[in-house]
Amino acid sequence: MVTKARRRRRKLPVPSAGLPNRLRKLRVDRKWTLFDVSLRTMIQPSVLSQYERGKLEVSPERAHLLAELFGVPVSEFWTPPTLADVAYPGVANG
Repeated sequence: MVTKARRRRRKLPVPSAGLPNRLRKLRVDRKWTLFDVSLRTMIQPSVLSQYERGKLEVSPERAHLLAELFGVPVSEFWTPPTLADVAYPGVANG
């Protein structure tokens, strides 16, 4: 019996801690559904939902797309990694 290999998405920390709440607030303030945002950005509703729940990290390209859509700075959705993030991924700084 052959089983299909499952693609796994890496669960990454959300670089902008306020992203889930911020993204949802911007969307709800405009009375848009996930589907409405999806139509405007071509990002699947399920992916947008994962962004809002903090389950998936937003790529720089998609952060720019969302920032343009909502008319906010890209830093609302994405911040570049620091040297510590690159040198020691997954290690808590502090």
